[in-house]
Amino acid sequence: MSSDMGKSIVCGTDFSPEAEGALAWAAAMARREGCEVSLVFAIRDVSVGSSLLGFEGEQIQFDTHRLREHAHAAMHELGVSIRPRILRGEPHQAILQHAREEDARMI
Repeated sequence: MSSDMGKSIVCGTDFSPEAEGALAWAAAMARREGCEVSLVFAIRDVSVGSSLLGFEGEQIQFDTHRLREHAHAAMHELGVSIRPRILRGEPHQAILQHAREEDARMI
């Protein structure tokens, strides 16, 4: 048995058609490798005045709900375990950090 068994495949999404294709590929790889997909959406930190804090909170709630619903539907459609996760920060940095923390098989 490989020492990589159980590690996840990290797949970022922006909900675009291209991201859908990436998720389908990640799911196929996860089925083949016997692991799950960590589906991530990164939210850039907003560092402006407090007047936008309420909006930011609402947006995070919306994005979290959207990601969970998306992962749930994809899990049933693609036949693999998909764990949704919201990340904070610049997308490329947040996704790489998440992959390191997860000790992911691949991104």
